[in-house]
Amino acid sequence: MLTKRAEKAAKDYARKTPREDLCLAKVTSGDAVKPGPHNVLPVLCSMHKTQAGGIYLLLTSFLLRIADESNVGTLHWMLPWNERTETVVSTLLASFGWDGRVWPEESGWPGEGTQEAKGLKELLRGANLHATLTFPPDANDGNAVLRQDVLRTSADFPLSPEVEGGAKPASPEMIEKLRKLAEDPVAAFGQATWT
Repeated sequence: MLTKRAEKAAKDYARKTPREDLCLAKVTSGDAVKPGPHNVLPVLCSMHKTQAGGIYLLLTSFLLRIADESNVGTLHWMLPWNERTETVVSTLLASFGWDGRVWPEESGWPGEGTQEAKGLKELLRGANLHATLTFPPDANDGNAVLRQDVLRTSADFPLSPEVEGGAKPASPEMIEKLRKLAEDPVAAFGQATWT
């Protein structure tokens, strides 16, 4: 259930944030998704250019029910990338466990020939992408998830990228890597089916 506090926080974020910096999310599948808190598990993350020339990252993630961690739907989270947003967006990615790599161009998790690699390649192919940022599981703790409030299930809604509590700052190398990718996102990631 969505709390009044969560609704107020989303309204405050939307009101205070310039339109070109506003992060938006949309539930794209999952009849079981209800407004309220969910755990968000990142799956794919790619960078794209708008028709107006702006740059954004698109984070595709699974929505997990908090009670039993079962997958109830998919969330697409659009994160504008510019000099005003780069610190908070890269912190969000690091908090989700981004290790600074773009896969499959850079080796590492998931290892070649593994079930994870096959599944990730299939997801990339289905989205018409060449590559994704990687979010490898921790050997002890598994995959990083963040708790987020879903405001709506049938339309876009503002979703702040600020991570409270367990934020992990991105390294300068990660930020520089994202800046470099922003120079030509189509070459790095391809032309996704949703752009």
